[in-house]
Amino acid sequence: MSSWQDVYRRLDPMEPLKRRDDRLEEGLYADDFYAAVRDKLLLDATGRYKLLLSGHVGCGKSTLLNLLASDEDLTDRFHLVKFSIQRGDSDGEDRRQELLDPNDMDHIDLLLALVTRAVTSVDESQFESLEPLATEAKELADRLHGLITDQSSELRLHQDRVDAEVGAGLSVFEFLKARLFFHYRYEEERRQAVRQYCKTHITELLDSIDRLLTELSAGLGKDLLILVDDTDKMPPELSRKTFLENGHHLARPQANILFMVDLSLATHPRFRTVQDKFSAELFPALKLQEKDGGQSSGSRANRDTLGRVLDHRVPRALIADPARSAAIELSGGVVRELIRLLQYAVFHAKSTIEPRHIDQARNRMANQFALYAQHTHILRSVLNDPDWVAKGLDHEKDEAILLELLAMPALFEYRNGDFKWHRPFPVLIDYLRQLDDHAEEGLDGADGDDRT
Repeated sequence: MSSWQDVYRRLDPMEPLKRRDDRLEEGLYADDFYAAVRDKLLLDATGRYKLLLSGHVGCGKSTLLNLLASDEDLTDRFHLVKFSIQRGDSDGEDRRQELLDPNDMDHIDLLLALVTRAVTSVDESQFESLEPLATEAKELADRLHGLITDQSSELRLHQDRVDAEVGAGLSVFEFLKARLFFHYRYEEERRQAVRQYCKTHITELLDSIDRLLTELSAGLGKDLLILVDDTDKMPPELSRKTFLENGHHLARPQANILFMVDLSLATHPRFRTVQDKFSAELFPALKLQEKDGGQSSGSRANRDTLGRVLDHRVPRALIADPARSAAIELSGGVVRELIRLLQYAVFHAKSTIEPRHIDQARNRMANQFALYAQHTHILRSVLNDPDWVAKGLDHEKDEAILLELLAMPALFEYRNGDFKWHRPFPVLIDYLRQLDDHAEEGLDGADGDDRT
C-alpha cells in the first residue's frame, strides 16, 4: 500500500497532466465538450480559427490543452505549437527561459511570444532550410535588437551585450529561442521600449507576423495550430485590457490559435464585444447537483467521474467511504479543489483519511478567503437563489464584486444547456448559513424589542 507521503506527492493541484499519466482520468475529457473543441478546430482549419477557452481555475483547462496537443487527428492535420507564457515550452525548460510575467504583460508581449515560439518550433536546420522564413525572422530579430539604441546608457549596455552575443556566434534562431524573452522578461526598460515601439507600429508588426506565419505554414505544408497556456493567470484588470481592448490585434495572426481566459473575463458584460473575432467556449465545472438541489443521472455520473479522479490519486485503503463522499461534495465539481482538499486532508491524517480530516481541510480552505460584507451579500443571495445573479445583480454596484468572487474562486458557475446559474464554493456554505442564522436571530430580537 502507498504511504501517506507518497499519496501527498501525487496530490499537486497545480500540475497539468499529460496523456498516459496514471493520475489522468480521461473520463473528464472523453465527452461532448472535448469532441466539440477538437472537431471545431478540424472543421475550421483553414478559416484561421481563434478560440478563447474559459473556466474556473483548476477545472482542467491546461490538461485539456495537453490532450489536444497529443490528439492524432490534430497532429496529422496541423503543425502544432504549444507553449505556456509561464513555463516556456510545453515539455519544460530551465526556469530562466520563462517567457512572460502574467502580472506584467499585454497584447504586444503575447504577439511576440506567439510568433517567436511558432518560428522556433522547428529545429534549427529545418529553420535555416526555409529560406524565406529565415530571412523574415532575421528582419524581425534585427528590429527587436535595434529598438532601444537611443535609450539610456544603462540600457545601451544591455543592447551591447546582446549584440556581443550575436557577434560571438549566437544565431538568429538561438536568439529568438533562448535569449529574447530572458532579456524581455527581466529588463523592464527594454520591455517598455519594445512595447511602445510596437504599439506605434502595430500594423507593421502584424504584417511581419503574418508573413512569418504564412512562410512557416507554406514551408511545412501544414496549417498552424497554436495553443497558448496560462494566459488565464493574468490579473483580471490586465486580462480585460489585453483581450477586451486589444483582442482584435490578437485575432489577426494567420494561424489557428487557442488562448486561455479567466472565467471572470468570460462573464464580463463587455466580453461579447470580442466574440465577432473569437469563438468562446466554457470548460464547465461538473454539476454535482441540479439547480433545485436535486439529483439527476448527469449529476450522479459526474460524482462517479470525480470518484475515479480521486481513486487515481488516493488508494481506497487510505480513505474512508464517508470521507471520500464528503471530499467529492465539497469540491463543487472543480478538479483542482478536490485535489487541494485531499492534499490538506492526507497531511492532517498522516494515515487513513476520516471525515474529521476532510472537515479540517474544508475549514483550512474556507479560512483562506478574505471575504467582506459585499462578498458575503452576493454569496448568501446566490445560495438562496441560484438565479440571483441574473435576477438581482445591480451591475453598477455588484458587478466588480461578482467578478472577484468568480476569480477567487468563491463562486462557481454551472450550465443547464446554455443557461448559467451559480452556487457558492461548498467549503463556504456552512459559514454562509451561519451568517443567515445570525441575521434571522437579529431580526427576531429586533421584533421582540419593538413589541416591548
